[in-house]
Amino acid sequence: INVNNRVQGALSQLPEAVQSQGVTVELRSDSILMLVALTSPSGDYNNVYMQNYATLNILDELRQVPGVGNAEVLGGGEFAMRIWMDPDKLAQYDLTPSEVASAIRAQNTEIPAGNLAATPQSEPRAYTYTITAGGRLSSPDDFRNIFLRTNADGSSLRLEDVARIELGASFYGVDARLNGATMTPIIINQQPGANALETANSVRATMEDLAERFPPGL
Repeated sequence: INVNNRVQGALSQLPEAVQSQGVTVELRSDSILMLVALTSPSGDYNNVYMQNYATLNILDELRQVPGVGNAEVLGGGEFAMRIWMDPDKLAQYDLTPSEVASAIRAQNTEIPAGNLAATPQSEPRAYTYTITAGGRLSSPDDFRNIFLRTNADGSSLRLEDVARIELGASFYGVDARLNGATMTPIIINQQPGANALETANSVRATMEDLAERFPPGL
């Protein structure tokens, strides 16, 4: 309760984007209970794919296992948009990295577009629907077309003119291997006071159930 009170008191000081996504408070032990290895023996899937698959399809299931305090992918390399700015091209167009970053932030956001059936209206309606404009960019081409400015000759300067954009991992700091093959490690922390043996057995049973839905080769 004391921790939650402190968190609620600090929320107003956090950036708006953090507040909208929410803050998670975890009750877990600092020691690692076990490590789950996600592998592709046939080599069909690389580490980026496996890390993203674990983030989307495995972590939430493991976190619900009784006795598990938290489950997370070591390295956290889920899919992310990678943008490499070219210093020479930035200098050529007299741009700074901060100006490019501001353009990306401004054009990659959710924008409320209004409501349907909201007051005032001629006839009352039972429901009101909020319309959100499609603001979040999702593909490399979307990011390549981010508008930076209009040139002196009237042409448009876009992000692809000063940077290389591709879909990759959000983090490349961890390279885990099992018997020489690439693997994605999932770290399991137990809740304080939980029975370690029972929790580990429950995690193994959960992974066996999840494995039945894995794509072939994983």
